[in-house]
Parts: sequence; C-alpha cells; structure tokens
Amino acid sequence: MRYNAKKRRNTKDSGNRAATHSTEPVNAVEILRADEEADAKLAALVEQERRKLKLGLRLLQMREQSGMTQAQLAKKIGTAQPAVARIESGEYERISLTTLIKIAHALGFDIDLDFRKARRNRKLVHQGKFTSA
Repeated sequence: MRYNAKKRRNTKDSGNRAATHSTEPVNAVEILRADEEADAKLAALVEQERRKLKLGLRLLQMREQSGMTQAQLAKKIGTAQPAVARIESGEYERISLTTLIKIAHALGFDIDLDFRKARRNRKLVHQGKFTSA
C-alpha cells in the first residue's frame, strides 16, 4: 500500500472546520512499513541501511568505550577524522574487512566474524543491483 500525502481532509460542520483523519499511515514508521510491504526493493534498501547504521553505532560505542576521539582513531588507522565520522554515522558505501580489523585492533578489540543461513526468498541489494538470494 502506497502512502497518500493527503492524510487529513477538512470538512465544514456547522461553520467550523474539523479535521477528518483517513485510515492511511500517520507516522514515519507506519509509512515505511506500508511501503516495505508494497515494494520489496525498498525493503532490501531499508535493511541495508539498518545494517550500516547498526555497524556504525557499534563502532562508535567501541571508540567511546576505549576513550578515544575520532581524530585519535583516525590517526591510528591512517585516515582522516571525517572518514571515521562517516563510518560511525553509517554514511559510507563500502568498508573493507581490512579497515574493520584496523579499527577493531586500534580500539583494543578483536573481530569475530560469523555466517548464518539467509532467510528463504530474501531479496538483497548489492552495489545498486536488485537480486534475489
């Protein structure tokens, strides 16, 4: 179901204007859920963004736990502070395993990489291409 921007319509009732609410989604989460159900590609993109944000948040927590600034971390891994900020905010397109290992080690952590079976009929987006898994 697509979100309709006309969530409210005004009607006249005894000279007063009263708002009548439609049954359309009214908050951002409901709008995204409605769009996700209707659009599998959007759902895959939303999932990809969630993962990037989750990784960025975890790296931010690790850095703060280590008592380091973004600038200090950047210097340790041989990059600039804005690059660290982009990674932590999830505003990066690609991050290599090598970079993740550098960050983890610089912060006093190890990486434990694990794989799990993908859910059946799950749609994935890889480098802008929509594919099925």
